[in-house]
Amino acid sequence: MSCALLPIYWGSSASTILSAAQVQALANSAEQTTKRGIYDFGDSDTARYLWFACPQSFDSVNSFLFGYTPDAIGSLNVVPAQSEITLTVDDEPIPYFLYRSPNSLYGEAALEIN
Repeated sequence: MSCALLPIYWGSSASTILSAAQVQALANSAEQTTKRGIYDFGDSDTARYLWFACPQSFDSVNSFLFGYTPDAIGSLNVVPAQSEITLTVDDEPIPYFLYRSPNSLYGEAALEIN
């Protein structure tokens, strides 16, 4: 079964909860047919939460590596009461899974989803 080409969004924010508009305004997005890949969040001297949103048609994220400096491994959490969000893509409502780092972080960050 192939998935449609849909945007994935990732980026950082000081906010613990994001609206649909804020998700779509995250610094990075790419149209893909799968959630698999390496997503770079860049470097920051300011603590921020890391966010990742993918269409539910890609299935939930169940295998990932999340690294940031200084040499630590973290995890992504489903945001309580906000694990799902509907985004409008090409005038169509599309349900998305929404994930956030459990703590605000600083430094370099990347996420690998298998």
